[in-house]
Amino acid sequence: IEDTTQQYELLRRLKPSVVQLEVAPHWTLGVPAYTQVTSPIRRYADLLMHQQLSTFLRTGRPLFPASKLQAHLFELGRRSALVRRVEQESRRFFALRFLEQNPGQVLIGTVLREVGKKTLFDLQPLALQELVLLKRRRAPGTVLRFEVVAADARADAIQLKELA
Repeated sequence: IEDTTQQYELLRRLKPSVVQLEVAPHWTLGVPAYTQVTSPIRRYADLLMHQQLSTFLRTGRPLFPASKLQAHLFELGRRSALVRRVEQESRRFFALRFLEQNPGQVLIGTVLREVGKKTLFDLQPLALQELVLLKRRRAPGTVLRFEVVAADARADAIQLKELA
């Protein structure tokens, strides 16, 4: 999807993935059951599944009992969420650090949605999402230009000036 607001709304509506032991429908694909197992060198969950399947095929018994496998998957989910959060915060920090060192940059902002009295923008080319207080409301998809007045990566702050 090339439209920034459509892509944002689609991603916002997707349910987060869930790793579980029970058969369940896949919400996005609309199928009654779904499994994902890829190369065991890519993801730890795939390594666990490969070990579980290969042990079962060799011995007729699973390597891990369901409770132990569920505990592994729970911890994996917790750690994956932490890694995603650190990655997001790191990308934001270094984008703000760049702006801090290069004031006066002009960013193109696309309105994503209203959040209270502020407007959420996708700021390109750095792919920053930022809440901005505007003088008047703008419809999703509206594109505005902003000059970076100041940025402070450590304080996670950016000051923007709307350009005419």
